[in-house]
Amino acid sequence: SKILYGISKRKGVIDLHNTYSSMVGSTLTVAFGGSVGLEAPIVLTGSAIGSNLGRFFRLNHKTLIILIGCGAAGAIAGIFKSPIAAIVFAVEIFSLELTLASMIPLLLASITAVLTSYFFFGDDVLLHFKLQDKFFLNDVLFYVLLGVFTASVSIYFSKVYSRIGAFFRDFRGAHRRLLVGGILLGVMVFLIPPLFGEGYSTINNLLKGNVGPILSNNIFHVEIDNMFVIITFLLGLIIFKVIATALTFGAGGVGGVFAPTLFTGSVTGYVFALIINYSNLFSHQLSSTNFAMVGMAGLMAGILQAPLTAIFLIAEITGGYELFIPLMIVSSISFLISKHYVPHNIYASEL
Repeated sequence: SKILYGISKRKGVIDLHNTYSSMVGSTLTVAFGGSVGLEAPIVLTGSAIGSNLGRFFRLNHKTLIILIGCGAAGAIAGIFKSPIAAIVFAVEIFSLELTLASMIPLLLASITAVLTSYFFFGDDVLLHFKLQDKFFLNDVLFYVLLGVFTASVSIYFSKVYSRIGAFFRDFRGAHRRLLVGGILLGVMVFLIPPLFGEGYSTINNLLKGNVGPILSNNIFHVEIDNMFVIITFLLGLIIFKVIATALTFGAGGVGGVFAPTLFTGSVTGYVFALIINYSNLFSHQLSSTNFAMVGMAGLMAGILQAPLTAIFLIAEITGGYELFIPLMIVSSISFLISKHYVPHNIYASEL
């Protein structure tokens, strides 16, 4: 939202301190258990670098906006090793004009960021997904239903996020927000440890179909053999992850909704497949890992209202190109339904 504000209200000016403050603040927030992601602060850092470089060299407004987009695209490409999704993200979220003059800089920024990421981290990826079950035509109906389900969760996410944010804005003094939000978040993380931090370990376990570590690490000692309890626990994760994320921001934490969106989406897709398989209403068995992956795209399309970014990002970071058609189905349905009930994405709403 700070980037959108800089573009729309300040003629592309983003304060110099954003080149480092959001990065430091988000690192401390996540390290101490804040249920948010590091991606949005790094995007803000990249865009702030672009803005301040442009102003330092006294470039015109159009070039300044392109540099802001390049900073954002470079951040996304570097984090996820996804150059195509990074360009689409910059165009879709910041409404950049996709012309030859803007495309070449965005391409160069994305490529440079990906190569830099490979240089420091090798070929390791953030999310590990290996296709175990192929896409079948019989799955189409269930992916349509998943699109509706992810849209519902997206609407819930956006509404709860905005209402808890409004609740904390009424507090007088940052110390009160810190105490109330911090204590509530601490209690939730103690009771439900998977809510701690970004939650990428939980996502990777779901993408492998390994739900055991997620359930065993809690004070309730959930029985993994009881499918009803497993489904209930995972549904609880969806509900409370949104609350934990909103509490983190309300308490004054620095972070983004990228990681919480991916977390909630993976759990949503996984639990949807479990419910269909466990209900025995259909003779067809669904792949829980495939639905966990596609669920991430559904939530991203619904919450960020960026369906193209969702499709390309999830396909690139997981290598799940074989599921491109399901990604398109779920993302488009989730976006259309969410857009009807929540007119603006989570960034534009804050703006």
